Amino acid sequence: MEKLTEDVLSNIFIRLPAKQLVQMRCVCKPWSAFLSESYFIKSHLNHSNKDNEIVLLFDVAFDYGILSYQAFPCAAHDLSKSPVIQLNDHVKLPFNFPQSALNKYGGHVIGSVNGLICFYIGRYYDVKGIYIWNPSLSVIMCLTDVHTGGYRELGFGFGFDPKTDDYKVVKLPDDNHESGRWREPVEVYSMKKGSWEFIVDKFPKGVHRYPKDVSKCYIDNHDGHIHWLCYYFNNKVVRIIKTIVAYNLGGESFRHISLPDSIAYNDQYRWHNVLSMLGGKLCVVSCARGDDGKFEVWVMNEYGVADSWVKSHVLSKLNLEAGTCRRPFGFTLNNKFLFYDRSRGLLGWYDQDIDKVTHFRSDTADPTRVVQYVDSLVWYAAPTT
Repeated sequence: MEKLTEDVLSNIFIRLPAKQLVQMRCVCKPWSAFLSESYFIKSHLNHSNKDNEIVLLFDVAFDYGILSYQAFPCAAHDLSKSPVIQLNDHVKLPFNFPQSALNKYGGHVIGSVNGLICFYIGRYYDVKGIYIWNPSLSVIMCLTDVHTGGYRELGFGFGFDPKTDDYKVVKLPDDNHESGRWREPVEVYSMKKGSWEFIVDKFPKGVHRYPKDVSKCYIDNHDGHIHWLCYYFNNKVVRIIKTIVAYNLGGESFRHISLPDSIAYNDQYRWHNVLSMLGGKLCVVSCARGDDGKFEVWVMNEYGVADSWVKSHVLSKLNLEAGTCRRPFGFTLNNKFLFYDRSRGLLGWYDQDIDKVTHFRSDTADPTRVVQYVDSLVWYAAPTT
């Protein structure tokens, strides 16, 4: 082993699971230094993104119960097999996690990026704690000093800031529906710094989030941006208009991104609109009433430019029964479209390359949150003072 070059070692190590690599750090100091290097951790993550993607399906409020969340592989080579392969032994909370609080109040997923899962315990109006969790390493961090008292409704976001190589949690305070104003400033937690900070920019006035984050996007992070599907009222014509609010993690600023007109102004006939990513571009999936299971997929070819929205797909061959209650979740890293047939309790994905739908039964009671997860060495130790 001593005669192997660094390139050969990297080629071997990059194919191994994160848990094994952590154990190998204990073999010798050179291995520990090599496996802890930032460039190796990123290379391992890129390899995981391509070949080892997992879909995690969560109940609306998960706990320690086995059926509260399930894991399914969705890499390209797994599509020929039945996807019902239980990975819960790999994706489970550490044994020392406060089980009683989770079972009492329930856990609610905020988002997932690069193998880190962010969630909170409590209710949307009474948050008991916010956590960042890496199942690959079986480590979890409780975010300290969360100011949540007195807020009626909270909104969160979780993403990666490439500008500072940092993972951040965004906390939006009380949404005053009557005035359309935000009573408190926005707080952002830096995993690298280990602390919360208030930002100067305000969430756009007159814009409202959909309740309890039901419209959160499947993949929350896009090149240092977090997105919320929101709405506002047109004062001249009493009408709800849907829009996207984006937060720039590096620039610490909010902006509007207009939706395609057929989605933004057609509230009566559209339901289950969700944000996602397709081929590295922001997209919105919309389901129209009475269309027998058809989903429209609009892709923004140039980020932030409203005129660049293009209707990329109309997904209609999803083997859905007429009148079924269907819920789109978005696209995986491998561009497989995920949806849920609530009437039959079936989760499914559609592979456009081979024009095939694969269904499998979900054992979770009410899967309302689906996140992308990959095997990852990403972690920041608590900063020393």
